[in-house]
Formats: sequence, C-alpha cells, structure tokens
Amino acid sequence: MYWARWVAIFILVGTGLCACVGGIMLLIDPSGSSLGLDDPIQMAIPFPDYRLPGLLLLVLVGVLSLVAAGFSIAKAEAYPTIILLQGAILTGWTLIQVYLLPDTHLFQLVFVVLGIMLMLYGSFLRSRRLV
Repeated sequence: MYWARWVAIFILVGTGLCACVGGIMLLIDPSGSSLGLDDPIQMAIPFPDYRLPGLLLLVLVGVLSLVAAGFSIAKAEAYPTIILLQGAILTGWTLIQVYLLPDTHLFQLVFVVLGIMLMLYGSFLRSRRLV
C-alpha cells in the first residue's frame, strides 16, 4: 500500500506540473503557436482561441493534481478517492483532446495511461482502507 500511494503522488505531481506549465503558456499565448498548436479557428473546436482550454487545463488537471498530491502526502481521509477522481479527470481531459483535435500525439496516449493508472491505484488504495 505504501508504494501505491507514492507512485500515485509521483504521477500527480508530474502531470500537475506539466499541466500548469501548459495551461499558463496557453493563457499567455492564446493562439497556441508557442506550443506548436494549429490555429483554433481553422479547426473544428468550439473555441475562438486556446484561452479557455488553457484555463481549464491549468485548474482541472494542473492545480487539482497538485492538490490531490498534497492530500495524498498528508494521508487525508479521502485521499484514495481523490486520486481515483483525478485519474478520471486526466483520462477524460485527454480523451476529449483526442476527439476535438485533428492530430494525436504520443503524449496523449501517455496521459491516458497515467490517468488509468491513477484510477487503478486509487481503487486499490480505497479497497485497502475498507478492509
């Protein structure tokens, strides 16, 4: 059980920091060109620029992952459930990206796998706490 919590914390901190950097970059440059993204107006996404997706990325994936890591480090009562939910958010966010954006990247597969791992670790840790 000890190792599962620390693996989850490592994943949460890594994805949280990456998402914070990406979200801030999209807020600074809503065109997405600094991240090599195509012009959103030419794509079939429902946003005129990347400002709102950047804010959502920063808050939902970045900040919430770091908060979940903090709860896990502190061994808060609900930390296994928080890990599970953050894994679902990460997986959902990435699958929505795959659906909306015309290009898929290896990073998206990596983040889906990490999200699924978080959901599995959260479930494992929840089952251990119930016993």
